[in-house]
Amino acid sequence: MKRLLAVFLILPFISGCGEFSQRVKDLVINTLAIDNEMHLVGTTSLDLGGIVLPNINHEIIHPSLGKLGLLSIHGDNQVSFQLNISVLTPNLNVSDAILPNGKKVPLIGDLPTVVLPVKGTGASFYITLAKGAAVVGFALPFKNFGGELGEELGSFSVIPTFQVKDFKVAGGLFYSENPGESGLGAFIDISDLLDRAFPNTGVEPPVLVEDGDYELDYEQSVYSKDEQKASSNYLIDLNNEGRVLELY
Repeated sequence: MKRLLAVFLILPFISGCGEFSQRVKDLVINTLAIDNEMHLVGTTSLDLGGIVLPNINHEIIHPSLGKLGLLSIHGDNQVSFQLNISVLTPNLNVSDAILPNGKKVPLIGDLPTVVLPVKGTGASFYITLAKGAAVVGFALPFKNFGGELGEELGSFSVIPTFQVKDFKVAGGLFYSENPGESGLGAFIDISDLLDRAFPNTGVEPPVLVEDGDYELDYEQSVYSKDEQKASSNYLIDLNNEGRVLELY
């Protein structure tokens, strides 16, 4: 077993002060070669003020391949994942990357994507692997989150994309009036990470799309000031309430 690379990112998220700020916590991604297969292992630490995420530990599955990894929420709002990416090949069915509220996923945009369900939940794990464009991320919808705001403003997402060191990260909240379509998501551009991880490992870089050069879409994080303000104020209300979220 050979540990290849570790990258430390600061993952900004919604602050409890009514505006967006790049307040701490972090994301650690390790690429790991096991028996000539490449795995991604990561942990994000999210600071959501008084909002508490539920502890879970569920399998990431594919309809035909079965279990591909694990996603868990634990500790102080830490979201961890492990995924075998070597089994992802061009003959798999790919689809558009859509959030639970029907909006496009930032960074990924229209790129072909494998969207993997997290067993026993409404959560989804996203991965895009193409020449020059690779993104990994997750969307976590909650039962007791966002419906009030979705009824007032309709479906929208406030997921800013920002530069952190040499990486692009998109993280934030999405809303809908429908149950199970509001929650939080985080998506990371891992293109350079994978480019540096594979040379001299004996492991072939996985791709979902073989032909063409692709670019990530940095224009998908579009939202109004009113939506941003409403989302921030809503988060403050939940912080004050001390609400414990329930995964859908």
